[in-house]
Amino acid sequence: FRGNMSSGSRTWAFRMLSAAAAVGWASAAAVPPKAPHSTLYGLQLEHNGPAEPGLVSINPLNGNVSEIGGPRTELSGTGDLAVIDAKRKVFYYLGDTTKGTTLVGLSLVDGSEVCSAVVPLREIGFVGIGQSLDIDTVNDRFVLSGIQNGKNNSVTHTVLEGPIVDAAGSPKCGPIKLVAEFGLATYAPMIHGSTLDSTGQRLFVNLAPTQTTTAIGVVDLVKKDLKVVVPESAATPLYGMSWDPKHQRVVGLSPSQPQFSVVTFDPARSKFNAVPVGAVGELGGNMGTVHAFDPNTRVLYAVVETQPGVATLGQVDVDSAVLLRAPTLNFEAGLKLLNALQIVL
Repeated sequence: FRGNMSSGSRTWAFRMLSAAAAVGWASAAAVPPKAPHSTLYGLQLEHNGPAEPGLVSINPLNGNVSEIGGPRTELSGTGDLAVIDAKRKVFYYLGDTTKGTTLVGLSLVDGSEVCSAVVPLREIGFVGIGQSLDIDTVNDRFVLSGIQNGKNNSVTHTVLEGPIVDAAGSPKCGPIKLVAEFGLATYAPMIHGSTLDSTGQRLFVNLAPTQTTTAIGVVDLVKKDLKVVVPESAATPLYGMSWDPKHQRVVGLSPSQPQFSVVTFDPARSKFNAVPVGAVGELGGNMGTVHAFDPNTRVLYAVVETQPGVATLGQVDVDSAVLLRAPTLNFEAGLKLLNALQIVL
């Protein structure tokens, strides 16, 4: 899943519901479920040709997916390309229009467009490939990253930022400007996960040092330099990343075999740790990049297929690596595919 992506049409969004080997399903009924702390929002694929997304809310108790507004004309990719500004109740995603990579803000109340802006990021073949989007809650700004093709199959990694509010405190989409550029990777990561430590001002991004290996780059947003690149384990790669402020670490799920695992990365020690969740199904959502983490309840949400064609909202306790519940996702309409998942704390 690494390497150089051939150029492709902007109107074709890369999507992959699941990408790990299927394993057996084990009931988690004996485990007392934790009460959901917050509301989940996401994007669902409304229809293809063109691939248009729509804003939805997701009930973590019963898996019901409810539409908020209608389809959007700005195309979307699958993965770490959406964030929520909880203060102003705006859902942002990084999509694509005929003008190029486009940042879109939607009201969580009615799905209406709050703002949109073209950002200076190129695509590597498909919508969202080699791009990421995070929100710095300390400084009220967007932090984006992207990769640009260079010579001899090399790529350059760029970091961008821009304000999420104007002088009056109203939501806005930038302007987004380049703030740093690094020669971090040799190849373009197809799955370009990221997460942000707003307090420590560190951006964690998925990189590809070679065509067959992955790594996590840690960017110091104050000094605007790369602090470290740590190779990931080939057995338990970490694509969908979330920052865990309690333990000062990155957490996520890995499509390891024969069962997926909770994976953590401790940046202070540059150490990875993987704990199998158990035989709970097939990790979907583009290798676990369609995910959300609640640091208060310690629950990580992700798409899990309990059987072929049956998508559920898997809810994993990251401290015990136990599946708490996995209600079937019940879509009102659309193509029954989640492109993004975010949480309001």
